[in-house]
Amino acid sequence: LAAQLRPDDPIVRHTYGLALVRAERASDASAQFTKAIELEPLFAPPYFYLGVLNEAYGLRDEALRSYRDFLARAAARDPLVADAQARVKRLE
Repeated sequence: LAAQLRPDDPIVRHTYGLALVRAERASDASAQFTKAIELEPLFAPPYFYLGVLNEAYGLRDEALRSYRDFLARAAARDPLVADAQARVKRLE
């Protein structure tokens, strides 16, 4: 409902994407993360979760790109940074 009421809010799109991941609706989640990125390219979290989904789909290059995009935008204190760095290292 929030995504319908605020379709141009990247945080709402990201949160909806997380809910869709939990509901095991990966392709719908991917679309929400992509939309969040389109709406606010500097908002880092959707890049990480899009990377996770790409990795799960076996899309190595896309996953690497998403993780690197996340790392380029994330604050150094973001708790996902270490995970993203480890994922990049593993995929390289």
